[in-house]
Order: sequence, then structure tokens, then C-alpha cells
Amino acid sequence: MFSQTGSELQEVCKRLNKWPDVVVTNASEVDASVWSKSMLVHIGAENKIDSSLYNSLFEAFSAGDEPLITLHGWLKIIPGDVCQQYQIFNGHPGNIKKFPQLKGKDPQKKAFELRLPFSGCVIHRVTAEVDGGDIVMHDEVAIAYCKTVDEVIATLKKTSIEQWIKLLKTLL
Repeated sequence: MFSQTGSELQEVCKRLNKWPDVVVTNASEVDASVWSKSMLVHIGAENKIDSSLYNSLFEAFSAGDEPLITLHGWLKIIPGDVCQQYQIFNGHPGNIKKFPQLKGKDPQKKAFELRLPFSGCVIHRVTAEVDGGDIVMHDEVAIAYCKTVDEVIATLKKTSIEQWIKLLKTLL
């Protein structure tokens, strides 16, 4: 699932040479040709999505198997009852293990503004609490050399992609 551009998920898919069965997005503009190997489902960009919509999506596309759900810039709170029913992982471009203040939106900008010498990325299980689930992967990366927020974003995106590849290789 992604909002925004889906570029992280695209890169992971290309590098693994594996595409999801279903891609759910609430991005306003999506290049459907990029996702031609997946079923593309576009849902509205409303702020709150209820449990019944998530459950109907996950049940409809799992074909009886337990779906593996990954979030890439989803920016939506998934209800707790849904989080408990499914295996859902979220990538977060902030070292929330060491710096909990990087939880939430725009952790790269926060890390840059705090002038942190390093940050990192985590992949965590999804709970109803923002960035509150158990961390399953954690990498620390230097950002002191970054002169702009965009450099921090690029550095952490690269780290995040590597994490997703490692995790998905173990899970698939």
C-alpha cells in the first residue's frame, strides 16, 4: 500500500524481480503502466479508512492465504483490530529506536532540523499507535554530511530500500 509516488515500492519490486499481487494506493495520480504486473486498486484519499474497508480489501485479494501487507508512505492509521488480524509492516525513515521524537510524519526533516549526526530507518509491525509496533529491522546511517533535507531523504530512502529487500527475501 502506498500514498505519494510509490517509488520506494517500485524500486524494491524491480530489485527483487517480484511484484505484489495487489497494490492499493490513495495517491491522486498513479502511472498504472508501472503496476501492470499487479492489480492496482485506487481508494479515496480520505483521512480515516474504517476497518470494514481494510478487511474487505485484504480478504478479497488474499485468496485464502495470509496476505503480507507492506506500507510505503501510507500515512494513514490502520485500526487496531485490523492490525491484529494481519501481518502488516511499515517502513519508517527515522531512527525511532534511538530518537523517539522522529516518530510520525517527516522524520527526515526532523532529524535534519535537530542536526542529528545520524538517523536511520526501521521496519516495524503495524499497530494502531503511530510507529509504535515492534521493530523487526533497524539500520543506523550517518547524515551529518547532508547539507539539505533532500540529501537526508535520499540517504534514508536508499537505506529503507535495502531493508525492505532484506526483509522480503526472508518472508517470501
